[in-house]
Amino acid sequence: PVLRALALFSLASGAIHQVVTAPCYTSELPMFKTLWATLKPGDILLGDRVYGCFPLLAALPLQGVDVVARLHQARQLDLRQAERLGPDDWKTTFSKSDVMPPYMTKKEWEALPANITVRIIRSRLRIKGFRTRTLWIVTTLTNDSLYPVTMIVDLYLQRWQMELSFRD
Repeated sequence: PVLRALALFSLASGAIHQVVTAPCYTSELPMFKTLWATLKPGDILLGDRVYGCFPLLAALPLQGVDVVARLHQARQLDLRQAERLGPDDWKTTFSKSDVMPPYMTKKEWEALPANITVRIIRSRLRIKGFRTRTLWIVTTLTNDSLYPVTMIVDLYLQRWQMELSFRD
């Protein structure tokens, strides 16, 4: 049998706060939902693409938790209607889907707002010897003067350290 593990790390200390395990083919989002209650107001969830979805971007700020994640691959992004905050930086609105995710109850789904305001940041990574990669980051940290683009991109790039911690 193969085990899937999901952990909440402190980026500041590297300490593991919580761990959830499940069979290998279990989706991460139902596993993560069991950890929502451990997040405290003022926390920032830093995650990969699966965490850049509407349900998390809408639900976590309701408990005072912000999100910085890579934009979910299913999100069709149209920035023509977005407010441009600067080069590679926009504020836009995401709308709630008609389809409720299976990991949420009907009551939880109905408690989510119909629309949320998020910030979209495009980062072009140029690493010598590799092709340039473009990352689309979505965040609920919408105040561009408190949270400059470089700070959010640097924070997102630290996410890889968490992945290496699992390896270690």
